[in-house]
Amino acid sequence: MLDPIVSVWDCGPFPPILREAGGYFGDWAGNATIHAGEALSTTQALLPEVLRLVEGSAGGLRDCNASGRLT
Repeated sequence: MLDPIVSVWDCGPFPPILREAGGYFGDWAGNATIHAGEALSTTQALLPEVLRLVEGSAGGLRDCNASGRLT
């Protein structure tokens, strides 16, 4: 899951749930946090590849508008 715009109250419960299930929840740079204003969740096994794709995406996924569409 990639979400370009999240608030702390939107994602507060996800880190412990995903961590207990062996997953990851954090920002698009690989930092486990709910305070970045963006969110990424995946399995630990896929995390390095997902981060590589997010970093190397053409135009950057960070260029999403409020609806989640690339601008």
